[in-house]
Amino acid sequence: MQRLTLNVEGISCKHCAHSIMKALLINSGITEVDVKIEEKKVYVKYTNTQLDQEKIKNMIEDTGYHVKSMEEKNV
Repeated sequence: MQRLTLNVEGISCKHCAHSIMKALLINSGITEVDVKIEEKKVYVKYTNTQLDQEKIKNMIEDTGYHVKSMEEKNV
């Protein structure tokens, strides 16, 4: 299990958070998503056998937000 922290530009409200969560949770490899509006961060727990950082970044950017940076940790 991996935990990815993404700094995401453009998160400003609950609707933004919901859009990102909805886009990510469709994937069965993602087990948990937490969007912190004030921090403009998205925390994602996932199994790295099905996904990688780039795929998760692309899922967020496909919803219209820009990922500025990412940091991954083993959980």
